[in-house]
Amino acid sequence: GRVSPRYEDEYQLWKDSVMASIRGFGEVTRYDHTIGLTYTLPLDKLPLTDWITANTAYTAGYQWDRAPFTQDTLGHTIQNSQNISLNGQLNFVGLYNKSKYLKKINDKAKGGRTNKPATTPAKGGATPAPTPPSTGSKINVLEGLARVLMTIRTGTITYSQNSGMLLPGYDRRTNILGMDDFVAPGFGFITGQQNHDLSGNIQRDFARTAAGNDWLVQTPSIFNSYTNTRTETMNARLSLEPFRGMRVELSANRAISENRRSFFRWNSTLQEYVNDSPNEFGNFSVSILTWKTAFAQDDDNFVNEVFQQLLENRSVISARLSATNENSEFELIP
Repeated sequence: GRVSPRYEDEYQLWKDSVMASIRGFGEVTRYDHTIGLTYTLPLDKLPLTDWITANTAYTAGYQWDRAPFTQDTLGHTIQNSQNISLNGQLNFVGLYNKSKYLKKINDKAKGGRTNKPATTPAKGGATPAPTPPSTGSKINVLEGLARVLMTIRTGTITYSQNSGMLLPGYDRRTNILGMDDFVAPGFGFITGQQNHDLSGNIQRDFARTAAGNDWLVQTPSIFNSYTNTRTETMNARLSLEPFRGMRVELSANRAISENRRSFFRWNSTLQEYVNDSPNEFGNFSVSILTWKTAFAQDDDNFVNEVFQQLLENRSVISARLSATNENSEFELIP
């Protein structure tokens, strides 16, 4: 509205509301924090494992957003996040060098310097006589075999898991550490606790807990979804060097993502909270070795046995998924 000293009553009312807001340190519209922890395993302090480096990290986030000022009945929105990561480096050369014999072989491979042709000094200022050419060094079979056994040189492993939860319709305020009276939404939620465990198995339902503790508004007009997400990624790499001048990099990866959402809100007819329109979807990818089937050929009828095996595996995978779903009525039709 208008703010003008010419309208004394309106201006005084506005002035009083501003001063009251200043004395109360204003209105909180958003609160968020991030917690980060890192730890390096002391493997380098032990003689048997000083060739391994490993560290882990945990990061958690929490955010509280106030409802629009004209729509307090819709409740506020809270969300959290969790990130777990593990990184490891394997220096196999350091492991091999614990043996004096293997270290000698590795040090010899590092040298590789070519010697310049030498001449033998002659007496009386005569032209120096060239040194007879070398017939070449002998091949040491044991050293060659040991070098082949030390083909794996380095390796790295990385693992990460990112999860998050978002719940609208929250009816509590925020003060110290984002909690209301050190109760809601709980220490676990503000430090990144999720509904699933580290393996992705569902262990709890925070929305049900919040409803049971009377932390949510009782309105059916919730149109933002209650969301749970989880992404897990694993990567591995090996560096191979069968002999000098030849390097091979092997890599493997696996990634899975899950997303669950629904409209968790009050049902006036049932007089309870319900999960309306639940939806679950995700993605999965993994690296595989295809040498066994890469060169399979079609038969005389242009039928490929690899593709036929794929068709047969569909029913097997479908049965496995059915076994994990209590609402499924799977029946295999031959």
